[in-house]
Amino acid sequence: MARFFRDALLAPPDGRLLQRSLVNSVLSISVSLALVWVVFGVTTLLGVAGAEDDAPEAGSLGIWPFVGIVLLVPVAETLMLAGLLRLLPQAWGIMPRALVSGLIWGGFHALFDPMWFFAPAFAFFVLSCAYLTWRPASFGHAFTAATLPHALQNLVAFVLYSLPG
Repeated sequence: MARFFRDALLAPPDGRLLQRSLVNSVLSISVSLALVWVVFGVTTLLGVAGAEDDAPEAGSLGIWPFVGIVLLVPVAETLMLAGLLRLLPQAWGIMPRALVSGLIWGGFHALFDPMWFFAPAFAFFVLSCAYLTWRPASFGHAFTAATLPHALQNLVAFVLYSLPG
């Protein structure tokens, strides 16, 4: 199973960009949800409260938040991701650059709420690997490889958050 995901994430570019992007989405979403579950479970056991009081009422999200969260944010953040990855030394290779990128993006998301560090850090590690793996093919391939899983991850989060109660 691990080899399957590694191959989808890091195998050289081929004709399966969409299929590999969907597999990377599953990897990113499943591990991110598991991380959220573990982190919230541990913090609950420790008696540490989250910032859920600051969040909008569940089920109250509409079309414009959907457009922003699922369509616009992945595009904007992928462009910023591309810029960040360009600044990191290519000599490091894909995995170290992706790890640094994931940690940086997790840190950015944690500025809104410290609990937002873990899932975005892993998700952006995956997105960075995908981008860097496909970048030799073209910017368009790399952009798609990172944006599609990001949009799908945000869609899952949007849907879960939008559920009533």
